[in-house]
Amino acid sequence: MEENNKIIAEFLNWDFDDLSETFETPFLKLIEPQAFGDEQFSCKLKDFELEFHSDWNWLMEVVEKIESIKDPYHGRFEVYISSNSCTIQSTNFRPDKPIPNPPHYYDNIVLNNKIESVYYSVINFINFYNKQEEK
Repeated sequence: MEENNKIIAEFLNWDFDDLSETFETPFLKLIEPQAFGDEQFSCKLKDFELEFHSDWNWLMEVVEKIESIKDPYHGRFEVYISSNSCTIQSTNFRPDKPIPNPPHYYDNIVLNNKIESVYYSVINFINFYNKQEEK
């Protein structure tokens, strides 16, 4: 899970500090509300502290980035979430009319619950996307 969360943070272009081996979160996080009132602080977090696998706010940031990607081969990417599944597909994918060229992306994950399905769908997508970027 830590390695997957690290892959997500890198995909989001979060700054990584080699010296402290931490990612700087670009959003504010509430820290010890009983000690600091309602103050919020940006955080530097180690791999094991990243919460993409368990926090919808974190995970939705990834979904929004995926949906904002546009490229000449895939068009846009759409994310469909239901009670226990997540589908990510390129807008040029049509099950009724497969398009051999340009390539398309389609992945459907069905697991025990919604957050798990979305989490593993975005991991699959990021792995695909990173391979495309290497070409």
